[in-house]
Amino acid sequence: MRDLVESAPPVRPGWASALDRIPAATAQWIERRSALCLAVLSALYFVRVLAEAHRKSLWFDELFTFHITRMASWAERIEATAADAQPPLTYLFTDLSHALLGPTELATRLPEALGVWVLCLCLYVLVRPRMGAVYGLAAFVLPQRTLAFQYAYEARPYGLLLAFGGLALLGWIWSSEPATRRRGLLLLGLALAAAVGSHHYGLFQVVLPIAAGEGVRTLVRRRPDMGVLAAGVFGMIPFALTYPLARASSALLFEAVRQSTNFFARPSWWSIPEFYGALLGPAAAALTLALVLGLLWGRASGDSEPGGEAWTLPQRAALAAFATVPAVVTPFTMFTTGYFMNRYCLAAIIGVTLAFCTLAWRYWGRRGGVAILACLLASHAAGLPRALLDAATLDRSAWAFRAPEAAAGDDLPLVISDSVRYLRIAHYAEPPERDRLYFLTDRETAITMPDFIPELSLAKGAAWLPGKIVDYQSFVAENRKFWLLSGFNPASEWHAARLLDDGRRLELRGRAGAMDLYLVEKPD
Repeated sequence: MRDLVESAPPVRPGWASALDRIPAATAQWIERRSALCLAVLSALYFVRVLAEAHRKSLWFDELFTFHITRMASWAERIEATAADAQPPLTYLFTDLSHALLGPTELATRLPEALGVWVLCLCLYVLVRPRMGAVYGLAAFVLPQRTLAFQYAYEARPYGLLLAFGGLALLGWIWSSEPATRRRGLLLLGLALAAAVGSHHYGLFQVVLPIAAGEGVRTLVRRRPDMGVLAAGVFGMIPFALTYPLARASSALLFEAVRQSTNFFARPSWWSIPEFYGALLGPAAAALTLALVLGLLWGRASGDSEPGGEAWTLPQRAALAAFATVPAVVTPFTMFTTGYFMNRYCLAAIIGVTLAFCTLAWRYWGRRGGVAILACLLASHAAGLPRALLDAATLDRSAWAFRAPEAAAGDDLPLVISDSVRYLRIAHYAEPPERDRLYFLTDRETAITMPDFIPELSLAKGAAWLPGKIVDYQSFVAENRKFWLLSGFNPASEWHAARLLDDGRRLELRGRAGAMDLYLVEKPD
């Protein structure tokens, strides 16, 4: 009798027992209606992401995507990729979107919106049969609360690369199962090829993690899988095209980076932890609250221990390789390009999401999964009203540039000193204003600044970008008097100091937003 008494569970208050039943009942409801829940979350995703894509003007990098896509021939587009430092596959998807919806901001960003949704769907498909619908939906939502979501409405290849990473992982896992082997091999080959063709770092972000998993699988099986090997070889075919394009971009942009002593985005070993902080920072509050609720609602409240392993050893190796992409990309950029941005490692979200869900499932059970899903949804939905309001009240005329009052009464050339701001101003300016806009380039002076990549790209794209992008020396020799807007970005603007060094007189005449307006004259 004493043993029975000592082993009996402690009596919990009625309110605590009732609280315990909430996550259990919610989990059961979700399991029975998982398809409906997925459809609702997909609808919420598209409402949010399309509102974000509609309400924002295109910025510098996106404008390269836009204007290269608008070129008449593929020969011109491929030649232009040196200035954009991207393979051409993104332009194909953007071209298709423009053909369907017209050359709008929303259409320009639609391929990436679909790409991140495909990634989330792949994560759901991978997690649902292993850990249940609750964790499948959590895996669907988690990337939307991280840095990755920003690239769902940015017209750059990262959203597409995430989709191809998710599809490649799904295809590789399917290829090891007899019932799904054929479609898995087909999906794997196509996804790898698309990843390599969409971004120069697709090799590191997608191909190498799959190769790591397959390498472990080969050791376990003690023989190679010739089907997977063939899919991998097929996936590398686009590299024959993209490698020369990468070399051209390196010669144009990254040779100068390697020689620079003050470049602003030089990688270091600290870039690795900083990346994870940036990746998961938007989800920190939601995940912290989920941790607390998971501890309250998880195993201690009676969930049974899950049986078996969610992933095989080769699959765990692939997930670990995805999660540690920064440990590969960072040293590569340290010893080659000298240029690192967090977006170069975004595919790490694949491994991070699957690892997080697996650990939570193992230690917290389905009830903890309900807490994770609820917190992620609540924090993600918090931004929806603002996005919808901004999209509904959008005034596109506010994007159009208007010359400051002091410069509006003449037709003198107007030079924009900030390269990033120049391209946006020139793109949205109406023709009368656009005709007087200039950006002045001088490679030798530019590369002394911390942020010179945009100027080198502008110089390469002068023939097909809006406005007038011209040589500094030629312009100042031909124009004794002109306007200069300067002072927005000290890391890239050199024109005012150079003009003073060359003996020009600068007279402050006003301001336009964050920029100072100078009248520049050559003294008699």
